[in-house]
Amino acid sequence: MDPQELFDLEIGRLWTEERVSCPHRTLLQAYLDGRGSIEKGAREFVAFHVEELGCPACRVEVEDLKAAAAAAPAPAAPGSAAPPPPAGTAKRLLTETQIRERSRGK
Repeated sequence: MDPQELFDLEIGRLWTEERVSCPHRTLLQAYLDGRGSIEKGAREFVAFHVEELGCPACRVEVEDLKAAAAAAPAPAAPGSAAPPPPAGTAKRLLTETQIRERSRGK
């Protein structure tokens, strides 16, 4: 194999194994969210990288981000009551307060 072929193989290996062209997870999240904070060029790059090139690593990241978003509770509507705290929170906080007061000698 000539030196140019070896160089091309090494470059190809770096791009695929080291994922040098893969967007960061936060950029993938911004792309999925469709936020205005992602610039047009970045949005086009992510679309090309994930949808057209079909980068397997980034496709897994995108699916993971989608699954996390689907599992997350919906944000509360403005003006609505906050959801109740997890069960046992009040008792735990009361116990922590009592421990603190005892350590202070109250």
